[in-house]
Amino acid sequence: MKNTELRIGNLLNTSFGVSVLIGIYSDGVLELEDGNENVLNEVEPIPLTEEWLLKFGFDEDMRLFEAPHLDKNITVAKDNDGNWEFCNDAWWLRDIKHVHQLQNLYFALTGNELTIKEQ
Repeated sequence: MKNTELRIGNLLNTSFGVSVLIGIYSDGVLELEDGNENVLNEVEPIPLTEEWLLKFGFDEDMRLFEAPHLDKNITVAKDNDGNWEFCNDAWWLRDIKHVHQLQNLYFALTGNELTIKEQ
C-alpha cells in the first residue's frame, strides 16, 4: 500500500485494531484517530468483506450489496473468481480488495464519505 492510495477518513488496521486516518505526512508518518502515529509499513489495509459492506449500510440481496440510502445506484458484488466489483449506472470497476479502496471510490463517485452506519 502506498500513501498516495490513502485519504483522510480511511479505515486501516493497526497493531491496536481498526483506526481512522486523520493525517498523512510527507515523511511517511500516518496520524490515526486513536492517538497513535504509525509509519506506512506499520499499518495494513482492511480486506473488504461482506461484514464490512453491511457495516457501511449496504443491503444484501442475493450476493449483491446495494446502497439504498443514496440517490445513486451503487452496487458491490463478487465475481465468479471471488473478487469484489463496484458499479453504478456509469462505471464497473473490478478487483476491489480493501475497505479504503471502496471508501475512495465511493467518495469519488458520490462526493459523500462512506461511514459505518449506526446499528
